[in-house]
Amino acid sequence: MTKEELVKQTVAQNIVKYNLDIKLEELPWSGELIETTLNDGCVEIVDRLVEFTLCSLYSYYYIDRYTWTMDPKKGPIPFKLFAYQKEVLSDFQTYSKVIFRKSRQMGASVITGAYALWRVNFQKAQVIKIISLTLKDAIELKEKIIDLNYDKMPGFLKSQATRDGKNVTTLKLSNRSKITVLAKSKNAGRGATPSVLIVDEAAFNEWMDDIWKSVEPSLALGGDCIVISTTNGIGNWYALTYTRAEQHLNEFHPIFIPWWRFPNRDNPWLQDILDGKVDNVQKFVKEKETEALNYTGDPQKAPWLWKRRANAKTEKEFQQEIMAEFLGSGNTVIPTQTLSNILKDIIAPEWEDRLPQEQFSKPMSGLWCWKDVDPRHMYSLVVDVAKGSGQDSSAFHVIDANNNEQVAEYKAFISTKDYGKLIKDVARYYNNAYVIIETTGLGISVFNEVYLHDTDPYQSVFVQQKGKTLMSWETSPRSRPLLVDDLFNDVVNKKTKFYSQRLLDELNVFVWSDDGKPEAMKGYHDDLVMAYAIYCHLREFVMSSKPIGISNGRFSITDPTAELKYSKIMAMIEKIEEVYGISYEDYCWMNNIDVSEDYIEYKKEMDGV
Repeated sequence: MTKEELVKQTVAQNIVKYNLDIKLEELPWSGELIETTLNDGCVEIVDRLVEFTLCSLYSYYYIDRYTWTMDPKKGPIPFKLFAYQKEVLSDFQTYSKVIFRKSRQMGASVITGAYALWRVNFQKAQVIKIISLTLKDAIELKEKIIDLNYDKMPGFLKSQATRDGKNVTTLKLSNRSKITVLAKSKNAGRGATPSVLIVDEAAFNEWMDDIWKSVEPSLALGGDCIVISTTNGIGNWYALTYTRAEQHLNEFHPIFIPWWRFPNRDNPWLQDILDGKVDNVQKFVKEKETEALNYTGDPQKAPWLWKRRANAKTEKEFQQEIMAEFLGSGNTVIPTQTLSNILKDIIAPEWEDRLPQEQFSKPMSGLWCWKDVDPRHMYSLVVDVAKGSGQDSSAFHVIDANNNEQVAEYKAFISTKDYGKLIKDVARYYNNAYVIIETTGLGISVFNEVYLHDTDPYQSVFVQQKGKTLMSWETSPRSRPLLVDDLFNDVVNKKTKFYSQRLLDELNVFVWSDDGKPEAMKGYHDDLVMAYAIYCHLREFVMSSKPIGISNGRFSITDPTAELKYSKIMAMIEKIEEVYGISYEDYCWMNNIDVSEDYIEYKKEMDGV
């Protein structure tokens, strides 16, 4: 066999090995045969132009054959790609924007750094910017991945550096391409328009919102973006961007790399998964994880996963660093798995910024409707009012009381006068829905616009009297935990079906603060969450039957079920004692509300007064 025949045979084998979508006869053969040393030490005879062409077209071909990674003990060792790493590199070349969700120590930074070097070396005029958490991290990435592999690259493949092209933070090549590494900062996204922006550990970068705002317009002109991170709770730019990528709500292509995709982690069954021998991979892996975590033998012989959990400072750290759990790594009030399961119910509204029927088509910016009114059904409309400071919005939900499902929702900035009118318009549309208004702060002004309006009062409102003042619901420090408890029970037990992405987004950042209070994560709001919590809390006691006995001081609606008064109050007392383990009077005190007249009459009769 001649050298030329041997080279062609080797190339044909490599095309199959690397699954390259190119035919042997399509390659530009120069006839110049040279010896090249691969990263594993093997010497291979190649056609200079063919080898250069294959390296320039396929990043994973070049990286698997010619790049290195730094081992803490051994120094530089060959960087031989695992299956998932080849898939990642293929995705880099296929998708403009890629976002990682990964377990620790998966080699994502090495893959990305090697890809950045491949791109500047084999493509002209590439400007690549890599943002790390600290300048030390940035320089280390450049030295251990980019500089190491540039220095070891065979000469016939290498684009030469310019005279001033190599320094601590920059690599500039004669083909007008360059890589710059820098630390995170508010202005890290500014400057020259990058061909590729790479952000390492984005979930831990508090400037990601600012960086993205500054760089996104230029990337929209054709630049690429690669975002790498382990998880760090819910509500940050990274978590929201990845979650929306999974839902196909943005341009990013999501890549999830679980711990078990890395070989030699006491996971000999990995190859069966890769070979397609496992039908239900998720269930299979879950069983293997449970088995590993329940290990009870000698710690020295324990499975890799058990050791990682044992060495973690907290369960939260384990879930975040190893299991790559978004929801498990945050302190969300609603259980993480519940939030994950809700995603399948989320759908876009049928009507936005207006009511469903055409005759009611006037603009109502911020209104989402999923279902039209059913004339046979009863509805409730539960209102939260903006505090009047900061960036919080006013919000309400419309709930079908017959089907226990959300039919409409509102969230926007609006004046109290306009809000009152909007509430009445929507409530009347939905069969004179029963309205509950959070009357703390500016809420009392909205209540007055709805219930005590001089010329257009709306009567179907939950009303209570505090001293001489009429009001609707009032949330107090004592009642807020009860609201949150009922919110928890409703969402976890799926008592009400909701469809809103806006509500789910707020639930994802509704967390237990460091001092144990349930509230929105810093920088976020819980307007829709609190409106929904009020509905959950009052549903059992206020909306268990058709709203009745509502008065506005000028006239009263007759109670058609007055003869059942005592049976209803007894049921209410029993329910409170069952759910909260306290008396009705204690419940009223904790919620800062007056004991009802019905209860007083009932108590007098029971006591024989």
